[in-house]
Parts: sequence; structure tokens; C-alpha cells
Amino acid sequence: MILASSTSCIMPSAFSEELKHRNRVVVAHPVNPPYYVPLVEIVPAPWSDPSVVHETKELMQKIGQVPVVMKKEMPGFCLNRIQYAIINECWRIAQEGVMTVEDIDKVVYAGLGPRYAFMGPFEVCHLNVNKGMKDYMERYGAGLEKVSSTMGPTPNYTAPTTPLDSIHAQLLDMVPLDKLEEKRTWRDHRLAALAKLKHDMNAADNQ
Repeated sequence: MILASSTSCIMPSAFSEELKHRNRVVVAHPVNPPYYVPLVEIVPAPWSDPSVVHETKELMQKIGQVPVVMKKEMPGFCLNRIQYAIINECWRIAQEGVMTVEDIDKVVYAGLGPRYAFMGPFEVCHLNVNKGMKDYMERYGAGLEKVSSTMGPTPNYTAPTTPLDSIHAQLLDMVPLDKLEEKRTWRDHRLAALAKLKHDMNAADNQ
């Protein structure tokens, strides 16, 4: 028996400690929309039975999902921590007036997004130089540290000086509220097409 929660942020130790069968509890966090975005984060509590983690991973694979296993709990798990890092920096760029909201989104969907659709940031670095990741960091590590040191603290999203009103106004120009459902359908059609493309390419690779 597997007792799995789909929570996106609550660590399993926070709700399972007093349960009779707490060793059977894990988090299996899907990504929306799960029928197009196959990732599932499997997060054990400190007392979760390793066999349950293994069974959950196998089950996710059988139904066509792409499971990843966290070796220990972290607030927000991994996907949201990476997502929040991106949102934080996008927010800072907008707050400092460096770029419009529309152009910030373009940086992701026309720049980083296509590269990350087929491989993650570590593999991108590994392929970007002649001799792999060590070579990448020897060339660019110092610059990465220098730029990262300028990124500043986590934004205060509820402060009076937040750029939320400006960001929201720009987003309304891009997608008015009465067009949100239409835009969601547009998004899902493209996610479906990308999922099919990746499925067909993976099948061809395995022939």
C-alpha cells in the first residue's frame, strides 16, 4: 500500500508523523497540467520505507510519467525551488525597470525554454564547451559568481513598493482577464504538441 499526497509544497513529515502507517507515506507531486507535463516529484519523509519510494517510482513510470526522487525533504521540493528562483529574478528585473514584462517572458520562452525542453541546465552546461562541465566552470564559473552576487535578496512580494500593480497591468495588456481561458486552451494545445513531439522522438531514438 502506498499513501501518496499530491501536495506541491507541504513536506510529508509535517502531516504523517502521527499516522499509524507513516512508513507508507510519500509525496507524489505532479506538474500541471499532468497529462502534458509528465514530471512527478517523489518526496519521502524521514521514516518512509525505501521500498515504498521504489514502488511509487515504478508506478509512475508504468503510467507514462517521469518520476524524480528526492533523497531528503526540502521546503518547496525541487521544482518549485527552481521555479521560484526564476520568478524571483524576473521580479527583480521588472522592479528595477530593466525590461518589460513581455520581454522578460520572451527571454524564457524564446531563449531558455527551447534549450531546457530536451535537457536540463547541468547537461546544457556540459554540452556548451569542448570538455564538459569542469571546462565550463573553469571558463565561466567566476563570471557566474560575479553576476550572481548582484542578484540581491528575495523580493518582498507584499511590500508597499512592490511592482505588482505595474506587472499586473502589463499582463492585462498581454492577456485580458476575459481571455484567460482562451489563452489556457492555446497553451494546452502547444503543450500537447510538444509532448507528442518528444514522445515520437524518444520512440525513434529507441528503435
